[in-house]
Amino acid sequence: MTVALADHLIVLPILLPLLAGAAMLLLDERRLAAKRTISLATVAGVLVNNFALLLHNIAAGFAGAP
Repeated sequence: MTVALADHLIVLPILLPLLAGAAMLLLDERRLAAKRTISLATVAGVLVNNFALLLHNIAAGFAGAP
């Protein structure tokens, strides 16, 4: 994984929920199924992103020790 891609992955856990919240604010209160879908997709995206960051750190040799 390139360094530039890793820089973008760091920002995604902040941007994904922010954009999802903004999208849900635009929806009507009665559109619960759409809001639920957006929420679940956001959670899945954040989990995939965190796993990619973990793999990047492992590949970079970060073992967790100071």
